Amino acid sequence: MDEFNYNREDLAKKHVGWKKMLTEEQKKIYDEIMEAVINDKGGVFFLYGFGGTWKTFLWKVLSATIRSNGHIVLNTTSSGIASLLLEGARTAHSRYALPLNPNETSTCNMSRSSELAEERIYLSSDSIDPQDKRALKNKVYSPDFLNTIKVSGIPCHRLRLKIGCPIMLMRNIDPHGGLMNGTRLQITQMADHVLQARILTGTRVGKIVLIPRMLISPSDARLPFKMRRRQFPVSVALAMTINKSQGQSLEKFGIYLPRPVFSHGQLYVAMSRVKSKSGLKMLITDSEGKPQTKTTNIVFKEVFQNLH
Repeated sequence: MDEFNYNREDLAKKHVGWKKMLTEEQKKIYDEIMEAVINDKGGVFFLYGFGGTWKTFLWKVLSATIRSNGHIVLNTTSSGIASLLLEGARTAHSRYALPLNPNETSTCNMSRSSELAEERIYLSSDSIDPQDKRALKNKVYSPDFLNTIKVSGIPCHRLRLKIGCPIMLMRNIDPHGGLMNGTRLQITQMADHVLQARILTGTRVGKIVLIPRMLISPSDARLPFKMRRRQFPVSVALAMTINKSQGQSLEKFGIYLPRPVFSHGQLYVAMSRVKSKSGLKMLITDSEGKPQTKTTNIVFKEVFQNLH
């Protein structure tokens, strides 16, 4: 089930009503678990109680709270009957591909690249552009060779993606719909030939969109041949350049400067992405990788000469 496909507004309303129904003891347990979640402490909590003490209800309240904030909850039960009591729940055997008849050497059958692990590897299909007649006849430009090509403007031959992964669009697909080069998204679902994602930036924030595989040709004129790559037009966006960050407003933002910025106003652009000083962290290093406490702000005074 798509863990990002819940109605957050509806869950938030349920959470408000359900939380008022908790007993004092349940409220204490709720607060302890939520503190661990909010502060990213982690932990294992064992809830024990007799039948009819509303243990399942407490899990429902916790699930609604966490999901309404856009986070993932993987409700897992020991039996199919129990899984019907919690929204989106699955048995442990289904969730983790456990063998039905385990022994002392049994392990789960969930591979890192399986859909159960919410992670997949997509390989591109590369070929020479049919218009390049000369390159078509050259056996050197085999698919295996083209798979190794890494140039600016085209996605990698091997894309490793998972649900919840932040990505950046590399092509203008639908500008009116918010799908432009540089748009950041978060993957919500994956299939063989299409990705489902939620837009994170721009005027269409929150919109769910579909991204298909498409033919992409590199614009690098230094290549002695014309090639085509059929792949999803995205790249993993765990980080971005200062230019790509323009126009975005974030709660937390980290800046890594292994060298001073090289153009006018770039440092200001980077530091103004956050709403408060507390949301900004910077790592400045010298040529030897040693941390520094200051950097150079590049300003071309000539820019201001003709201003009145």
